[in-house]
This record gives sequence, structure tokens and C-alpha cells, in this order.
Amino acid sequence: FRFASDGLSTVGALVASDTTIVVTTPDGLLPWSSAGGDYPMDLDINGERVTLNNAPGATSPQTFTGVTRGIAPTIARDHAAGEPCEVADALQFAF
Repeated sequence: FRFASDGLSTVGALVASDTTIVVTTPDGLLPWSSAGGDYPMDLDINGERVTLNNAPGATSPQTFTGVTRGIAPTIARDHAAGEPCEVADALQFAF
């Protein structure tokens, strides 16, 4: 999955305590599955690792609820609308 600068996924504005995340992709292209069996799944939201515990709706923008924020070693933080997100690579967060 590619960053927003490559024309793909971005998040809506977030504060550190939010547990609902809205992800938008241009042209409605879905960068990840809306199938329940693919979850939980981790995302990297511009350097913050989060866990998506439930499948979203099948169209963009996708709303994820019950999101676990600030998975170690990252911390939950505020994000401006339009920040990039992608499926997390476990190696990028390894100590």
C-alpha cells in the first residue's frame, strides 16, 4: 500500500483519544479488505501504529470503530485531516 502522496489512503482529523477512524481513498479504491476474517489489522497513520479490530464498510470513505491507538513503541497522538496511512509493516516498528 502506498502513502497519500502516491494517490492513496488518508485519514480524517483525529485527536489522540479517538477510537473511530475514517480512511479515504481517491476514486473509492479500497486499499484493504472489508472482509471480517482479515481483522485485526494494523495501520501506520503517519508514524502512529493502530490496530483495526473490526472490518469497515465496503466503500470509501471507510469508518473503523473500536480502534486501538498508540500500539508500542508508538504513542497515540493528534493527526490532521489528510495525513497518510498504510498497512503497518511489523519490521518498521521493531526495536
